[in-house]
Order: sequence, then C-alpha cells, then structure tokens
Amino acid sequence: MTEEFGNVEVFTGQEQAPEGPRQMTAAPSTMATVEQARAIAETQSALVIARANPRDEHVSYLKIIKACKRPSLAEAAKYAYRRGPKLVEGETVKLLAVIAQAWGNIDFGFRELAREGDKSEVEAYAWDLESNTRVKRTFQVRHYRDVSKDKGGGTVRVEGERDTYELVAGMAQRRVRSCLENIIPSDIIKAASQQCDETIKKGDGRPIEDQVRDMLVAFDALGVTQDMIEAWLQHKTSAIVPAQIVQLKQIYRSIKDGVAPREDFFSLKVAPAGKAEDPGEKPEHKPFVHKCAFPDCDFKTGSERGLKRHTTQQHPVDSAAPTLPDSFVGLKNARESLGEDAYAVACESVFGEPERFPKTPEEAKSVVVYMNQIAKSGTEGGGAE
Repeated sequence: MTEEFGNVEVFTGQEQAPEGPRQMTAAPSTMATVEQARAIAETQSALVIARANPRDEHVSYLKIIKACKRPSLAEAAKYAYRRGPKLVEGETVKLLAVIAQAWGNIDFGFRELAREGDKSEVEAYAWDLESNTRVKRTFQVRHYRDVSKDKGGGTVRVEGERDTYELVAGMAQRRVRSCLENIIPSDIIKAASQQCDETIKKGDGRPIEDQVRDMLVAFDALGVTQDMIEAWLQHKTSAIVPAQIVQLKQIYRSIKDGVAPREDFFSLKVAPAGKAEDPGEKPEHKPFVHKCAFPDCDFKTGSERGLKRHTTQQHPVDSAAPTLPDSFVGLKNARESLGEDAYAVACESVFGEPERFPKTPEEAKSVVVYMNQIAKSGTEGGGAE
C-alpha cells in the first residue's frame, strides 16, 4: 500500500525550482579542529591557573633583586647606542625576560605569521595572565642585513633559513622588550636596573684594576684600542671610576651584539700613545651639498645660490595657488605627542632598516600612519580581552 503512493506529487501553491547539481561543502579538517580545541583549552587553563595562584609581589621583587646580583646577568642587562648627539640607554630583553619569569604569570614571545618573498610578517606579544592584560606588536621584517660602513655600507640580502630566522628573531626581540615594558610595572624595572649597576660596580669582589684589564682585552678583540677608550673617557684608564666601567660595559655589549657599530662611540682616528698628530695635517673637508626639496628631483649643488636659481627656474610657484602646509608638520606633531620611541619603531617597521628616517612627504605620511597604529594597539592592549 505504501509503494503505490510513494511517487505522488503534492501541490503546495508555489513554483518548484528546478533541481540542479548539488554543491559539496568541504568538511573541516579533523586535525585543524583538534588543534584549535587544544589551543583554546590551553589558554583557558592558563588563565584559570594564573588566577588560582596569584603572584606575591613582595616575593617576586626579592627574586628579581637576587637575580640582578649575578654578575653575568648584570653585564648583559643594559644596551646603549648613539642617536645623533644623544646616547640612548635601556634594559635588554635578557633582563626583561628574567624579570618576567620572576614576576610570574606572564606569557611572552613572538611568532612569524607569514612569509612572502623577501619579507616576513611577525607578531610580538606579552600577556599578563593574572590581570588578562595583553600587548602585541605586528610588523614586517625585510630579509636584508645592514653592511658596516668600513665594508662599503648599504644592505645585503639574507639567504638561508638559519640566517633568516636569526634576522627575524633579532628584530622581534626588540618588540618583545617593548611589550614587556608595557606589562611589568616601571618601578620594578628601574629597581632591577639600579641593582645591576651596583653589581657591576662591585665587580664580584675583584679589584678595579683587574676589571679594567679584562675590559681592555675584551674591547681589543672588537677593534677598540686603549687609546680610543681613553679618548672617550678624556683621561687615562688608571683614573677610571666604577660608574664609567658600567657605561663601558654597556657600550661593549651593544657593539658585540650588533646594536651599534664601534664608530658610534669611539673615534677611529685617534693617534697611538707616544705619537703626536701631525700639526700640518688638515682634517678632511667635505663640501656641503644642497639638495632639491621637491619630490622626484635629484638636483644637487654645492652652493645655496645655485639651489635658489634651480628652484626658481624648474619649480616656479603659482602665486594664485594657496600655499600648501609643510608636509612634515603632521610627523612633527606625532613625534611630540607619541614620543621618540614610537617614532623609531615606526621608521624601522616601515622601511625595514634601523636608523632609516623619512625623506619624502609620502614616507612621512606612512610613518605617521604607523605611529597612530602603534598608539591604537597599545590602547587596545591595555584593556581586558
């Protein structure tokens, strides 16, 4: 009886669409689903464990101070490099990592999100699991390494997986350091830095003469002679004081780690001891070059009058047209409001090179946009997720 009425058409009052080929939907990968569930479970368990075991700030502070009394950590705790006439100093990522481990309940690191051609997209982060405060930096790293000035300068393409990873990791660690500085209280970092300075001054109980001798041997391996160090000190090394040993060890660490070249701190034209400089030798004179300020114009001249003549003839100004504002006014305002650190990070992220700054209005606009993104991400990272 059921088979007789199995193919009876039912009238519904609506036109029936013609049947077409069925579309097959791809089933989600089992491996991806399991991995996603595992990551969610790990994150949730980390938050639960952190809140169930809150940090004892007094105990954590004592652990940090105790760790900073180790000479090996104290010597690697500071970096220094020269930006124009100013010597920039700060805490290294090694010190920040030790502080984060002792402070507790902090997850930090970096991961490479994508790699395309000669650049990688990387994310650095620091996450306080106890307060659920997270700071992250997303940036691009071009696979090029700077060449020192004594070897011709410029950049060279990095080849090989190992060299590429080391380049990406070196750039990422600087952002990790910046993220940790926004997570860990600033007074804790300052106290750790001061304790490292005190540890270096004590010199693990050795006489200051032995410390100076070992330091001169270490600098000599980097091509920095005793005469160059004395020129920097402006007195003999026999009259050195503990505070100057702290500064020199910061400079040594920066040169050794490749943060800054030796010529940023020491003069390479210092006469050896016992040899007076030739009074008849005149310093090398480099003529001042005036460049045209208009984009896409490569005109250069040695005289200011020639530059004015070129500007008048080749780039006449229409008096009826409104005067355009300075293209770098926005950049100046951004630097004043967001700070020089954000400016340096933005320049390095936009151009993929340290100590590379905007030269055209288009480049200045790109840097301002990236500085605003840094400020926005820092504001979003400061809230709870």
